[in-house]
Amino acid sequence: MADVGAGLCVIAEIPNLQDSSDPYYMLYDVGRGCLDDINEMIPEEQPIDLIVLSHNDSDHIYDADKVLDEYLVKKILWSGFQRPDIGQWNELNEAINAEHPDELINLRVHQLPIGSTWVYGETYITFVAGFHVPPPQWGFSPSEESEYRNAGSIVMRIVHGQKSILLTGDMIGRHETDNFPNNGIIAAEKFVVANRFAVPIDSDLLVASHHGGNDASSIPFIESVNPEYVIFPSGSNDRYGHPRSAVAQRFLDSGVLLHNIFRTDKEDDESHAGHWEPDGVTGVVDGSGDDSVIISITSEGVISVGYEN
Repeated sequence: MADVGAGLCVIAEIPNLQDSSDPYYMLYDVGRGCLDDINEMIPEEQPIDLIVLSHNDSDHIYDADKVLDEYLVKKILWSGFQRPDIGQWNELNEAINAEHPDELINLRVHQLPIGSTWVYGETYITFVAGFHVPPPQWGFSPSEESEYRNAGSIVMRIVHGQKSILLTGDMIGRHETDNFPNNGIIAAEKFVVANRFAVPIDSDLLVASHHGGNDASSIPFIESVNPEYVIFPSGSNDRYGHPRSAVAQRFLDSGVLLHNIFRTDKEDDESHAGHWEPDGVTGVVDGSGDDSVIISITSEGVISVGYEN
């Protein structure tokens, strides 16, 4: 998972049992700067088998049009939420129309059942949740802008060698305010928890939602996922102060060990009230690109997580 400033970029290389020289590749979100990491990892002549764009905020789609220009992409899954107000959405929409991927699943026009799964070798990639717009009963309105977009984020679960990873985009599970009940749960997190027996969400590793924002990672959701490892995809000098201390504490209180929590803004002192700084680092302005997290799952089912540098 690449450190791309305030955005998210997950690059997965999946073994091909028939031809070890021809692996499968998946991308989940393509934030600013992601293209450089993709170019390092994926040869230009190799196709990208699947791109999932959790939602259409610029920090999750910034480089997606460039990827489509440079690579053959076989399948795209995205919400289809239209955002002509930002240039990145217009460029992405134009690139999708120009490049014509083999299969385009647009949740604006396609009803994809939860639990839908694609198989690549011995790896299973499952659609857990995702909406073109959040269901009206969740109570979000278009006037709430970012929360409205975030609430419909596409959630995916990757299973390989009996180990699993849950990717959550910017899904919503709490109200932002600190006085929201700790045992409360709303919106997308409530939806996936309610459906967890039909579509499992328990996972060894969780990429925490909304960069560690306090409107996600509710206690009922954390307990249902029960992760051993957590990654906060937080940007350097993030103006929102992600990840939040209250969020990190909920994971710690739920049994996640401190040394199993990773962050893509490691050792960056943001001086935001409520920002999580467990190392007590002060006065550091950390650049992006040095805190990418590498996740490895062996065929024997051993998972390892660590910083690239």
